[in-house]
Amino acid sequence: MPSWLPGALIGATAVVVSVVSFWSGRARDRRDLLLKVHYDLISSESQRARALLHKVARQEEQPWWEFVDEDVRHQVNRIFSLWDIIGLQVKAGHIRRADLLALWDKALADAFVLGGPYVEYRRLAQNTGWEHYRSLAKAGHLSFKGRIASQPAVAESRSEAD
Repeated sequence: MPSWLPGALIGATAVVVSVVSFWSGRARDRRDLLLKVHYDLISSESQRARALLHKVARQEEQPWWEFVDEDVRHQVNRIFSLWDIIGLQVKAGHIRRADLLALWDKALADAFVLGGPYVEYRRLAQNTGWEHYRSLAKAGHLSFKGRIASQPAVAESRSEAD
């Protein structure tokens, strides 16, 4: 056996172990970040902000952001800002888009529909368009529409069961 072979085998083994450790650590970090984001989104503050968005977007007075008090507007801004930073993390590859959408496509679809006019107003008036949110919300809207379209209607599934 050549004298260099044991050293080469040890070196190759070290490289393989390093690559496996890197990839498993990266997967663990992505999982942990997704869990952190999930906990942020289910916090009472975030839930309250999403509920406020639903409430104000359905008001008769439109555009709603001109008629609500500053605290309500701040809470709604907070949820869009949170979605924006999550969108940035998805874009950077720190969170898998498919994993996030599997959990949150409905909330993103709702925000996309209900908050669209406000987000556009902010983009035009204040040059703060939450661009990462907009990209993520479009993906959430499409994901949710696709998931709903692929599910059988409740009436159809009940009639088939009879």
